[in-house]
Amino acid sequence: MQPVLLGLLMHRQWVDRHLPALIDLLSCQEIPLQADAAIAKSVSSDHHSGGLDPIHEGIDSAPLPSVRLQQVKDTNEAIQWLNKMDPCSLPGS
Repeated sequence: MQPVLLGLLMHRQWVDRHLPALIDLLSCQEIPLQADAAIAKSVSSDHHSGGLDPIHEGIDSAPLPSVRLQQVKDTNEAIQWLNKMDPCSLPGS
């Protein structure tokens, strides 16, 4: 099976209301999750943070998880982050 990297751009209000439930759902399905520090901190007061692994420095420093939760400031930052990723360098490509 080829690994899949799922990227989601989410409005801050949606994150505040629904991210803990999304994390719970994915964790229950044993789907590997990574989250940046800001996202991990936003859910750390809840029981939801147990399924989150920290994002390591740099995109290529660790094997890609199935889902990576990366907070971005705006659409421009999201595009810059996505442009750093080379789909041909992903495992199984």
